Amino acid sequence: MQNKPYNSPVFSLYKSYNILPIPQLHMQQILLFVHRYVYYRHLLPAVFVKYFQENQTVYSHNTRNRTNLHLYGVNFIFGKKCMKLKGAALWNDLPTSIKSIASFNKFKKIL
Repeated sequence: MQNKPYNSPVFSLYKSYNILPIPQLHMQQILLFVHRYVYYRHLLPAVFVKYFQENQTVYSHNTRNRTNLHLYGVNFIFGKKCMKLKGAALWNDLPTSIKSIASFNKFKKIL
């Protein structure tokens, strides 16, 4: 690939092709799905209409995290890997300045 030596670091290949490593690409796709859910829910299939919940719909009291997505408690490792929990956790970890970008293309570029 790119006439590089056999033992060249994989990171340099990612950088020269201007792509993300697989784990970061996976996180990016999850965050893009959550962004679509938050801002363009009407474009998603009907099964995803109530996929995530904001904390303010679960709790009656005001907290500083009321606009974050609700994280459900799970007891198994499999549950921690599910899209519903992983997507909510990744979204909640984003800075508010990035979460507030409504334009899909701009969000993707900044992400």
